[in-house]
Amino acid sequence: MSRVIGIAVVLVAAIALAGSAPASTGSSRDRALLTTILAGMKTDLVSVQIRDLPREWRSRARYGKKLLQVTSNATTPAGKVRDQWYATLIATAYNDQCDRKADHCLAVYEETGIGGGAIGRSGAHRPFGSRRSLSRTIRARFAAHGLRVSSISFEHPDALAPAVTVRSRHPQRAVNSLSRSDPFVRLDVAGFFLRMVDGHGRLFDVEGASGHESSGWVRPGLQLRNVP
Repeated sequence: MSRVIGIAVVLVAAIALAGSAPASTGSSRDRALLTTILAGMKTDLVSVQIRDLPREWRSRARYGKKLLQVTSNATTPAGKVRDQWYATLIATAYNDQCDRKADHCLAVYEETGIGGGAIGRSGAHRPFGSRRSLSRTIRARFAAHGLRVSSISFEHPDALAPAVTVRSRHPQRAVNSLSRSDPFVRLDVAGFFLRMVDGHGRLFDVEGASGHESSGWVRPGLQLRNVP
């Protein structure tokens, strides 16, 4: 899983929310799998629905597959990155399990007002890492770059997905350090979310990734060099 900087997406369970949104077109098994995934996550997404693919998105390769439609109310660049991470995390976790636990897999995700695209699997392999072992490894990898992890929490759509906060008094130095290597490489996780804040607690870097999908935002004025 690689780190990239870009812009974002979102997800939440329409099946678990009351409201006026149209009914999902997924089967009962599809909805049950989506419910299980969402039960392992804490998001502020507005809705998440399984829908039929629009006619213009259908193809032979996508026959029998569905669309994950997500609604987000994020307005800031950082909020959009976070919600895109939620969306891709849910979609890839669904595709990791759809062959065994659902009637349809997903071909595309769409996030209202943010973006979307083709979606695959997370790339996580069993046996999945534990919270303790992943936390220890992540802290050690950041420490090797001279960076202190102030908190780690986990989403649990299927494999674990760490959400890491790093505090640094030197934003440009921190960005440069992480541009030279990826602290999340070769971890069997569903994805990762990274927040970096300065000595005053102000956000200067945010990144999220799951599978081949990634997005991010860097405070204007900082220079970014992508990880090789």
